[in-house]
Amino acid sequence: MNMFDSTLHKKERLKPISREDLEKIVRYEIDKATDFIEAEISPKRMRAELYYKGGTSLKSVKGRSQVVVTKVRDAIKSVIASIARIFTQSDTVAEFQSDDEEDEKLCTDATIYCNRVFWRYEGYKAFIEAVTCALKSRIGIIRVGYRKEQIAEQTKTSMLTQEDLDQIDEMDDITLTELGEPQVATGPDGFDSNVREAVITRKVTRDTWEIYCVPPEEFIISSEALTTQDARLFGLRSMKRIYELTALGIDYQTILDSGLDDEDSSPLAQERVNRLGFDIPEEEVPEDPTSREALLCEVWMRIDADGDGIAEFRHIMTVGNRYKIVVDEPAKYCPLAIFKSDMMPNVFFPISLAEDLQQDQDAMTALLRSILDNTALVNSPRTVVNEQAVNLDDSKNNEIGAIIRARQMGQIEELATPFVAGQTLPVLQVLNEISEARSGVTKMSQGMDADALQSTSRVAANQIAQSAEARIEMMARNIGETGCKELFMAILRCAIHDKKGPARIQDDKGEQGYREIDTSEWHDHMSIQMNVGLGNGKIEEKQAILTMVAEAQKLAIGQYGLSNPLSGYIQLRNTYKKLMRLSGINNINDYFPYVDPKMLQQMDQAKAEAMKQEKQTAPDPTQAIIEAEKIKGQVKIQTEGAKLKQQGQLKSAELIQKGQIESKQLQIRSTADMQKHLMDNQLERDKAVQEDDRQRDKQDMDYAVAAKKVELDAKTKLQVAKQTAAKRTPA
Repeated sequence: MNMFDSTLHKKERLKPISREDLEKIVRYEIDKATDFIEAEISPKRMRAELYYKGGTSLKSVKGRSQVVVTKVRDAIKSVIASIARIFTQSDTVAEFQSDDEEDEKLCTDATIYCNRVFWRYEGYKAFIEAVTCALKSRIGIIRVGYRKEQIAEQTKTSMLTQEDLDQIDEMDDITLTELGEPQVATGPDGFDSNVREAVITRKVTRDTWEIYCVPPEEFIISSEALTTQDARLFGLRSMKRIYELTALGIDYQTILDSGLDDEDSSPLAQERVNRLGFDIPEEEVPEDPTSREALLCEVWMRIDADGDGIAEFRHIMTVGNRYKIVVDEPAKYCPLAIFKSDMMPNVFFPISLAEDLQQDQDAMTALLRSILDNTALVNSPRTVVNEQAVNLDDSKNNEIGAIIRARQMGQIEELATPFVAGQTLPVLQVLNEISEARSGVTKMSQGMDADALQSTSRVAANQIAQSAEARIEMMARNIGETGCKELFMAILRCAIHDKKGPARIQDDKGEQGYREIDTSEWHDHMSIQMNVGLGNGKIEEKQAILTMVAEAQKLAIGQYGLSNPLSGYIQLRNTYKKLMRLSGINNINDYFPYVDPKMLQQMDQAKAEAMKQEKQTAPDPTQAIIEAEKIKGQVKIQTEGAKLKQQGQLKSAELIQKGQIESKQLQIRSTADMQKHLMDNQLERDKAVQEDDRQRDKQDMDYAVAAKKVELDAKTKLQVAKQTAAKRTPA
């Protein structure tokens, strides 16, 4: 007897819920959840969207400053940049782990496959959009889905004969379109035949994953829910065109009978218009009735539909404003991932970062407007004019150098406005510091405050930056523990339950090609560890630590071999792989190629055998000692002989050197005597030449003196003769 038999009377046993009752229950729960979102959540999201777009609740005054401080948007963009850097430092965003040893291979395959799906099918784009929604609109939602998509590949061909066309018609996946007119052409055999041009359309089926961010206004959940695991109902509510619904497999007539909505007039639709910034007019194409829109609700609900007393988790889809159920099936998993940047206890919708900064944006906007208004009034003060004596049109003309006509001077006065903006700037700085403390985004953490960093030591600056980044890292941890884990678990469960087939992934290390896996054989009893760059360590510190780890691994390899259980070549290669990625190098194969573990074991075995053979071929120790003594004696004899020989060589060298020195001295002595004799002879010759020159000069001087003396005597005699003759002549 179970507990239901003990608590329920036989006449009061539960009964299965009929289809009509189920539609009523679903309609009630959807309306209840929608009313809760519209009344409690949507207005706050619309207000946050207003502030994110640079709006404010302050009233604007005509003729005054209209500037708005975009504090909300600036903080959100700065946080998103940090979170993107944290989550994209590694290609492996998340890793699957299990406590069971036999699941190690499964965890490795699931990690490779799910991360490949995330990066290949725009998972990063959806992640950034969801994080933005979480910071702005309290939560972000990502939807994961898998479907097989048929793609038509068209190829234009020519020179097709009728036989070729008949063969193509018999193929199932190929159709002929756009047949051309028959033309006569000569074939390879030399005969003429009729050929045509045609367009061949081939249908190709491809696996397609959908990872996208859901608009916040489309998500609904029961008001009493704390998580999606305990929610009575949660899901998506959106307007779809009829052709989109028929593509989902919903009957066209069922859509028409469910009640169409020409326009969604709910507050959630207004939130969509507020988010887009414009309204999309709903126009029905007359020639295309499938362009009309209908309400589609896709919800996951816990309800006891079969009357066994246990609420099942079911996937339900309704269409139209009558909530006609078109899909009702047991749900194996939820394809939604909910991102939260804050962890408020016992609350599903936490307060967002945008809501934290709204009052700061208003305060800083009001203060900045007053500063700008005061500055404008100081630079362009108001004037008082006498309208009886001044031309008002001239006084209103603010053109530089304009003339103001007045009947007399002194009829125009300026209202002096004191400059108080300088006293207000410290208040603006205080408000900015308060806002930075709320968001965790500071100029120092971004490396933008040069004045603050200029007189601060490196250690102190790092501590301040790390303290400022603590809140951002907390947001990143919350996002990783909520939305990221749910996202990768949704990808895993979608691969297990919807993919259901073989797939190809790269080898464990990514260097040995691809191999086949079967996702239908997996299970989801695994935990997820986010592989993100959290913590206070910078890139330089991480590189230093990894370098130390690599040195320890080298010691282990040198002592125990390449494939030792402590740390082998594969572990050392992984360490260098992370080091190179921190340096911006992703291709490790060019530096450390992948080596199969079996080959590493063979290399260790070959090394061990070589060492063993070397030991076996080693000589006997006693014989080695005897041989060593013999060699030692021989070396001693050779050393003594070499010593004696060296001594004889030294004596001979000394005698030879002595003879060479004496010969050199004699040579030097004879050379000196010869040089002295030559110098003496040269001196004698120089003296003889000088004496001869002196005698010749003396003779020349004596001759000149004698000649001069004779000339003077002759002149004297002539003068005396003239004087004597003059005396004898009578007056």
